[in-house]
Amino acid sequence: MVWKILRASLATPRLVCLAMVSVHKVTSGSTSALLASITLPHLRHGFIPTRVLWSETFTLQIAPTSNVVPIVKKLWPDGNSELSSTIMDYGNVLHSLGIKILELLAESLDLDRDFFSKNFKSKHSAGMRMNFYPPCPQPSMALGLGAHADPNCLTMLDQDDVGASSPKRTTNG
Repeated sequence: MVWKILRASLATPRLVCLAMVSVHKVTSGSTSALLASITLPHLRHGFIPTRVLWSETFTLQIAPTSNVVPIVKKLWPDGNSELSSTIMDYGNVLHSLGIKILELLAESLDLDRDFFSKNFKSKHSAGMRMNFYPPCPQPSMALGLGAHADPNCLTMLDQDDVGASSPKRTTNG
């Protein structure tokens, strides 16, 4: 429902950007760094983007403490325990996998097994973000999620066959 309103407003990118930030605050309780960095500074200085972000995202914190249940309750006031438990189980498996990958990386570099992972077991967070790229009636005005670098130690990408994300590797020669 909210996204249909946003799509209908595509001709006015400034309103769409502001609405996206507002919607994200309602669903997540905070403004994502990505939305804030792309939209808010530009809008504060009067810049109206010619293309809008065209993705639907759902971001949750998994560890060290989860915000899954409070966010699910915002979306479904009666709760949705099956969804909450499924997301938390999946998130916990991803967090454990991330720790294992960091331990294997350390071992492959002849470092102590917990060289990296000790920093992520309790005091740093693990999050889960789901992106959806709906069909756009005016693709020339849309940007999808936009080019960005993930500001975290490890990103695990589970991508469908559409291939919307394009991870790039850079080398120094």
